Amino acid sequence: IGLTGVLVGLEIPLLMRILDQQKVKFKDLVSRVFTFDYIGALLASVIFPLILVPQLGLIRTSFFFGMLNVAVALLILFRLENGFRHHQGLKVAALISLVALIVGFVMGDRIMKISEESAFDEKIIFAKSTKYQRVIITRNGEDTRLYLNGNLQFSSMDEYRYHEALVHPVMQMSANISNVLILGGGDGLAAREVLKYPQVKKVTLVDLDEELTKMFANSNMLKAINQESFHSPRLQLINDDAFNWVKNCQLQYDCVIIDFPDPSGYTLGKLYTNRFYKSMRNVLKDDGYMVVQSTSPFFAPKSFWCVNKTMQSEGWITQPYHCYVPSFGEWGFVVGGKQGTVPLTKRKLPQGLRFFDVKTFDTMREFPSDMIAKNVEVNRLNNQALVGYFEKEWRIYSN
Repeated sequence: IGLTGVLVGLEIPLLMRILDQQKVKFKDLVSRVFTFDYIGALLASVIFPLILVPQLGLIRTSFFFGMLNVAVALLILFRLENGFRHHQGLKVAALISLVALIVGFVMGDRIMKISEESAFDEKIIFAKSTKYQRVIITRNGEDTRLYLNGNLQFSSMDEYRYHEALVHPVMQMSANISNVLILGGGDGLAAREVLKYPQVKKVTLVDLDEELTKMFANSNMLKAINQESFHSPRLQLINDDAFNWVKNCQLQYDCVIIDFPDPSGYTLGKLYTNRFYKSMRNVLKDDGYMVVQSTSPFFAPKSFWCVNKTMQSEGWITQPYHCYVPSFGEWGFVVGGKQGTVPLTKRKLPQGLRFFDVKTFDTMREFPSDMIAKNVEVNRLNNQALVGYFEKEWRIYSN
């Protein structure tokens, strides 16, 4: 990082020295240098995340930019060779660098595989970069795990605890459950729990990543985990950005389940803002309830209570709760309604649940002192306070 900073700092003075040798006037000199510098920065900032990384991956994109820089250096050496001492040696060094970068570019997938294998304790059985995220599936004996951008999403050994805790309280509270909306949940596991209720007539699942949902719909191994929920005639899949989809939605639902990844960046953080929860009021019926997965109240208490406070800021009457998931630790959820929460006596629970029942929920609503955080801000689009809390709190455990 230090070396990169020094080289970037040298770039503009070096260009100005080169152009100065061509007797360019100072004001034209500054104008040219900064014009091309800003144009280049603009193109790179657009092309890098939107085109190159989705198509080439992070490793190959890095090598590709290195190749471009060396190619520019070679062009300058050949055009202005009389202005450089030892230009022949510089040409040879540039050509050697270009060949090394090309080799790295060709072997990009292999380099990525080696780095990922060293980062995971389990055997990687699938790895792919979609347009939106890096998807890795590992296998260790009977345990299958999904990682998105390096963050664990579920372990097949204990995911039932998480998904039963996420789905069944809100399904019990809602007055009707014939029409259910799931935001996120591209693995189909939340949908699996919802479809256990015969009263459910339709499930609408909105998830951004089409490649991820296709994988969980078509892989025999993954279909066994979600019990082929994507093939249910009661489920409608929509691949779209949930923030914009909710804003433009004209329908109302009996029950809403929000299962987004943790707010580890601003793109995800917007899905936990007061603006988003305000839009959700138009999507949910007055006698329905909404639940939000809200990260860990033990590892990230400020993050958890920030979600709760942000929902309350838009008029939601909330009930926070938590449960223990061995692969995650203590994990938290917040259920909210427009008219206050109600006891879990609405309807009979589905048969075959392995963890959740009404008595268990009574204990899940109790929080010990080390899971309570005070003085948190509301998460807004213009402050993204939740992302700051999340990064600071989880950094302690990732080091």
